[in-house]
Order: sequence, then C-alpha cells, then structure tokens
Amino acid sequence: SIVLADDAAPPRDWSRLPVMHGTLQHAARLPTSLEDMLLQDDSCSAADEAVVGGVVSVQFASKPFAKGSSRVAYHATVRYEPAADNHAEQDDGSIPQQHGPEAAVLKEIVGQGPEACLLKCQEALSCHAAATYLALIFNDLLRPHTAVTLHFVQNMLIRLDHRPDQPYMTWEEPIVAGHWEKYNNNSGMCLPCPSLSTGTDHSAVQAFSHWTHSMSGGRLMVVDCQGAYDEASQRFTLTDPAIHCVSLLKFGGTNIGKKGFARFFKTHRCNAICTAIGIQVIA
Repeated sequence: SIVLADDAAPPRDWSRLPVMHGTLQHAARLPTSLEDMLLQDDSCSAADEAVVGGVVSVQFASKPFAKGSSRVAYHATVRYEPAADNHAEQDDGSIPQQHGPEAAVLKEIVGQGPEACLLKCQEALSCHAAATYLALIFNDLLRPHTAVTLHFVQNMLIRLDHRPDQPYMTWEEPIVAGHWEKYNNNSGMCLPCPSLSTGTDHSAVQAFSHWTHSMSGGRLMVVDCQGAYDEASQRFTLTDPAIHCVSLLKFGGTNIGKKGFARFFKTHRCNAICTAIGIQVIA
C-alpha cells in the first residue's frame, strides 16, 4: 500500500536542489495485440534502449512524498534532450519529444541493488504498457455508455550518472487533478462505490479490471488500480497497476495468478458498466 507524507507538496524553491544527469534507457513499447502482450518479455532489450537514448537532467525533492512496500516517489522536474542520431518515430507516443524542465514524478526501488532494481523497474514498465494498451480498447467500449475514460500515466526508465548504488529510476507524468485513491488492489480489495472519502463513482475502474479478465479469456487481469478522478475531464488517471496472469513468470512479484482472479471476484460486484458492455465471468 502507498502512504502519503504529511507534506506531499512539491518543493517551493527548485533552485536549491542539485541537478543530476543521466540517460533515458527505455520507454515501454505498447503491445499490438493480446497475444503480443502475453509473449513479450518483461525486460528492456538492448535494441529498445538504443532506439530511445537521449539525455535527462533531473531535480528531485530531498524527501519522498509517498512510500510503498518496495518503492518511494519523489516530486521532480525533468529536462529531456533526444540523442542527436535518434530519428525513430513511435506511433503510440511512448518516446518523448524534447522538452523541459517539466514537473514529473520519479520513483525508485528501495532495499535492492542495481541489478534487482533494474529488473523491478522493467516489470513496472511492462505492467504499465499492458494496462495502457488495454485501457485504450476499454475506453472505446465505454463511449456509447459514458463519457468517463481511463488513462495510465506514461512510464519510462532512466539511468542517473554518479549514483552507483541506485542508478535506476522510473519517470512518470504527475497526477495533477483529483484526490488520490486506491480503487482496488492485487489481494482482492475493491473500494466501496461510490468511495466514502470523495463520493466518486469508480464503477468504470472496477469494470475495467473485470473486463481485462474476460477479454483475455481468463488469462490475465489488471488490478491495483490507483490514482485520481478529474471531474472536469471525466477521466481517471491511474498509475502503478499490477497484473495477475496465468503465467507466473510475467509481471513481477505482485502477480499471484489464478489466486488473484479468485480474490477479486470474491469482493467485486458487477455494476451498470459491466452489464452495459456485456462482460462475461470466465470460470
């Protein structure tokens, strides 16, 4: 679970913080199909790293604004300069263009050496890419029934220079609107709907988790859906998904496979969106 710090605001004066330099190692490629997703390796290939490249200059707060069981999150600013010889284009927009400095969130793995940290970052990118791809399809199904949409933040891997003990961090766009909530988790919790703290109707998020299981023929399920709802845009912006999959070698240690499916269905109650888009329960 995530614990927010008492003072979760970004630093008031960024000029007091050092600038660190590094490289953009990997921007997760979106799958092209369900089969592609299930066949993809969680690791970032050397070929992908070579395609991305580019220099990042970052500043991040001295203390994290949120802590989880294995990761901490920092407010940050990031400036990105693509490699001079990088002319690759990616239709899904996962490789950023030159920009900055812009507000960002940097996350790092705690209590792990560089190699284990890299593996966990790669697993996180794999989960993000899969969830992003599935949310795009799900949003098309929602349109005849509701204006609500789901969006997973872009997630990239950077390697910082002169930080040998922990060089790898993930770079995400910040969630700037709405009140952060965890709508479900990977052990079967489904937040009461509407949520007690904000009154948000998050039926679409719960239906999304159910739908990912149904559309995959019972092979996977996106859970640990957390983030915020922006009423103005009617959009849920989500981060840090977990994926249960029948292949326990994919999607990291939060994947508990069929046990995770069963725990979700023990607490999930089908809602109007589940009915409207005709989601089936796969035994």
